Amino acid sequence: MLSKKINIFHSSVAPLIVGAFLGLACLSAGAAGNYYRFINERGVKVMSQTLPPDVAKNGYEIVSASGRVIEVIPPAPKAEEVEAARIRQLVIDKYKALAKRYSSTVDIEDARSRRLVQIEANIAIQKGNLQNISGQMDVLTENAAAKERRGLPVPQTILDHLAELKSQYKAVENLIEARKKEHDSVNKRFDNDVLLFEKGEGLLRGAKIDQEIIDAGITKEFENIQYE
Repeated sequence: MLSKKINIFHSSVAPLIVGAFLGLACLSAGAAGNYYRFINERGVKVMSQTLPPDVAKNGYEIVSASGRVIEVIPPAPKAEEVEAARIRQLVIDKYKALAKRYSSTVDIEDARSRRLVQIEANIAIQKGNLQNISGQMDVLTENAAAKERRGLPVPQTILDHLAELKSQYKAVENLIEARKKEHDSVNKRFDNDVLLFEKGEGLLRGAKIDQEIIDAGITKEFENIQYE
């Protein structure tokens, strides 16, 4: 995932950064009669009044005619470095939003428990509704069977009621399935919140972006999380 992001970035955004980088460089050395000192493609340090674009991205110095260093231009940032900085800022921003709602991961876990209990309670209620509907269907089915055993036609009211109950049963089943999916989604969101909180705190203390965030492939999910 990271390599894909970097390729996209490299083809669209990175050239703009490098181009702006080079443009500023040309302005800084231009008309003052200064020189560029850089390592050329053969690995040799040279001085010139022109700066080849293909070597400028590797960094260079602006020097006076006497050789005095006027300015040191560092290498242009690599796409990987820019992407890491973007992810770092993303995590910090999300952490700061979370920190307005929670003081610690313990608070996040408490919020998770409360929300999951609500969903689980609703699932339990719907399962009770299923049992109730199933019981009604059993009674009607037995009544219909009794009519048939006596050679009597099954009243249309019984058939219509059975059809209605089957429809209700299916609707409740679908509702339970939706609540189970919501349960999984909420659990995953709180997992992300805990990870964002922990990593955000670490980054603000000076830690670097680690591979747990990058390798997990969840940065896109982080981007989609909205906090008030």
